[in-house]
Amino acid sequence: MAEDRKFEFRDGKFYNRVSGEAIPDNEPVIIFRARDKHALPILLYYRSLISDPHHYQAVTDRINDFEEFARHNDRREPGTTHHIVLNSERD
Repeated sequence: MAEDRKFEFRDGKFYNRVSGEAIPDNEPVIIFRARDKHALPILLYYRSLISDPHHYQAVTDRINDFEEFARHNDRREPGTTHHIVLNSERD
């Protein structure tokens, strides 16, 4: 798997590669896969909101990775695994 350049997964948690800080267990995280046909448009929109030049370039690099993947692979409509309990189903 092409890992994220900012975070790494080890010991069952995501860690910032620079600070070494773990993402807290109570902080929601979302992962977009390159095969998700909606991921690239979301990343392009996200980049349009960025003002920090370094972060802008980091996101651009990831966009380039997603575009390269799209050139060589089919992308598809994502779905949620049906065995996952949704928040709305907990009530």
